[in-house]
Amino acid sequence: MREYVTRGKSAVLLLSGTPGSGRTHLMRRLGDEAREAGFKVAGCEEPLPIDATTRMGDVSRAVVAVLGETSPPPLVGGLVAGLLRPVTERMREERALFSAIEAASPVFIGVDGYAPGPVVQTWVETRLLPHIKRQAKPVLMVLVDRPDRVAPLAELADGAFELGDLDEDEVREHLRSLSDGLEPALSEDELASYTAAAVKDPSCLRALDRVLGVLAPER
Repeated sequence: MREYVTRGKSAVLLLSGTPGSGRTHLMRRLGDEAREAGFKVAGCEEPLPIDATTRMGDVSRAVVAVLGETSPPPLVGGLVAGLLRPVTERMREERALFSAIEAASPVFIGVDGYAPGPVVQTWVETRLLPHIKRQAKPVLMVLVDRPDRVAPLAELADGAFELGDLDEDEVREHLRSLSDGLEPALSEDELASYTAAAVKDPSCLRALDRVLGVLAPER
């Protein structure tokens, strides 16, 4: 997935797996790499889920709050405008979102939990994702959830990645490599305990990455 951060093109990625497979951890690691590459990042530090209760305006306000304020045109008054106000307001919210994305590019947007209602799903498929894919400056959007929930977006995605459960041996060796050089060294019991915690809850792996990265001497 790293190639999408460095290739300089906009892309929509699907990241799926069962709960506990490490999909959130991977999305956040990719967001960290994007930030290091100069991207402005939304949806990693503060989760940005899209569920059945989410409205288009909710998505717009959450992303704009991270990427920066915009000033879309004010609503026009009058009777007709009043009747059309809900439609006009949605248009303003969409323009605010699109303007924020364009102004802040390159941008990484992570959606950790994609299970929208039908109206938002249609908007994502017909408006949001096509707009992102047209951007000249790179915009990388990663949508994360179970395979069946992201499957409807398969034809619109530039890449799709499905994770299995975390492998205990791989996690143990990863933690062992991170702790190389620690004084005192981690005991086998400590490694076993940390490994079990990370396999059960992959968010622990992100925390351990940070802690061991600080404690371990530079190599």
